[in-house]
Amino acid sequence: MPASSQDSWQKTIKMAKEIKGQIWKGKCTAMAIDPYYGGEMMKMWKQLKELVPSTVSSMVDLDKYFRYLALCFDPHSPLVKEVEELKRRRSMAKKEVGFVGEGDVLIEINFLKFTRSRLWQLISVNEILFDSHMEQLLTPISGDTEEEKLKCAEKQGKLRVEMAKINEDITKYRRQMFEGDVVLDEAATVMPVDAESMVRWNKANRVEE
Repeated sequence: MPASSQDSWQKTIKMAKEIKGQIWKGKCTAMAIDPYYGGEMMKMWKQLKELVPSTVSSMVDLDKYFRYLALCFDPHSPLVKEVEELKRRRSMAKKEVGFVGEGDVLIEINFLKFTRSRLWQLISVNEILFDSHMEQLLTPISGDTEEEKLKCAEKQGKLRVEMAKINEDITKYRRQMFEGDVVLDEAATVMPVDAESMVRWNKANRVEE
């Protein structure tokens, strides 16, 4: 066996051994990526590279981080189905795959969009619709006759009602998307993420070795 192939094979074996737990192994077939895969995650699922921003720290163990994210957030993850509380699920997923230290808020947001794409599309479509209604609402009431002005006012009244419902839907979908993680939700809202949000997010989600 060539030296390069042998090194790659040994690395794969080492990586498989480093996955500490085996609690949900064999129950992840419906997931977008398998957190128990024995090889290198980003070689098997090349689309993961697109989720990594150029600003990511070299200290982040991307292989284990994606295993953790998959187990913690994929809608088809057995852990997601068993444990509703996000904080507890984060802790359990990190221990299961052996991920420690800081992650990256941008990767986490991108991963959520990747695994919960339909939910993110619902959020995006409703936000576009809300903005469109707002533009119409900001248009001054006009008309050549009192009847035309009245119709314009009635239309704006209907827009306000519709916007309130759209806003409720956006809030509901975002709660489902980010599971009540306020910092993560805020970070996704003010992309690109500012330094203060990044620090707060890392502090809230750090796992000590």
